[in-house]
Amino acid sequence: MELYFCDSLKVPDEQFKYYESLLPKERLNVLDGSRRDMLRRSAVCAEGMVRSALSETISIPPQKIEFYRGQHGKPYIAENIHFNISHSENYAVAAVSENEIGVDVEKIRQPKMRTAEKFCTEREKALVTDAISFFRLWTLKEAYLKCIGDGIYGGLKSVEFSALEGEIISSAPDFRFEFAERDSGCVIALCEKIKG
Repeated sequence: MELYFCDSLKVPDEQFKYYESLLPKERLNVLDGSRRDMLRRSAVCAEGMVRSALSETISIPPQKIEFYRGQHGKPYIAENIHFNISHSENYAVAAVSENEIGVDVEKIRQPKMRTAEKFCTEREKALVTDAISFFRLWTLKEAYLKCIGDGIYGGLKSVEFSALEGEIISSAPDFRFEFAERDSGCVIALCEKIKG
């Protein structure tokens, strides 16, 4: 598994223009019509990073890689390689693996603790003590749902975590979870399906 990360506000303009050149015009039009400047920038960076990484892996020019969408919107390609992207505010991540994968990044900010009430199981509520633990739990759940292709549609309570430090313990036995430390301003979680 490979992880790519950037703070889109620190990406040089030349690199950003290159990432933009990799995306189809239709995709750029969607981003132009629905994103604030910073969110558009992080989305372009995430998609540009994943196209560059996939190109190296499958030896197809990044502009020629065709993305398809699953039932709940998870992107995939025809070649037998898996990937996922995420962005939050100025942060962007992309992950590429031989196995099904999900990744989530969240900028650390003060969460509304009543939100935790909606997505935490009773056991998980004890784990959420501050902003970092809130976003560690949130990113783990979202990475899992993205890995299985359900996104938020799968329900944030469909997987339960009982440890967020050291070895991550979950109710999903066929998946491996980890945090990636790239910047102190965000939390990044990865979920990878274990081949059995």
